[in-house]
Amino acid sequence: MGAAVFAPVVYISDISERDIRGTLNSCGQIMPAIGTLFSYTLGSFMNWRWQTFASTIPPLLYLILLVIVPESPRFLLKRNKLEEAFEALCWLRGTDSTDDVRDELSLVL
Repeated sequence: MGAAVFAPVVYISDISERDIRGTLNSCGQIMPAIGTLFSYTLGSFMNWRWQTFASTIPPLLYLILLVIVPESPRFLLKRNKLEEAFEALCWLRGTDSTDDVRDELSLVL
């Protein structure tokens, strides 16, 4: 459970822009509470078997979508993979603007 809470916070800190980093990390801390609320709410409408089944959907979706997420650009730069870090940051920013991405990568270095 510890890695499931700690790892997303570190990843979000590595990939987010400076202006929204705090907001995104706050959302990451609120999500477990929202998940608990979701589970209790389902429990008042369903029997425990259906509640268990419905509660497995978000983690499974998380695992499936985790496959398409690239490595952190900071992680790649630490391993001297500059081109992969550039491609990952372009994908994360949703842009092909090489100047903006190169400027941001130079700040990470």
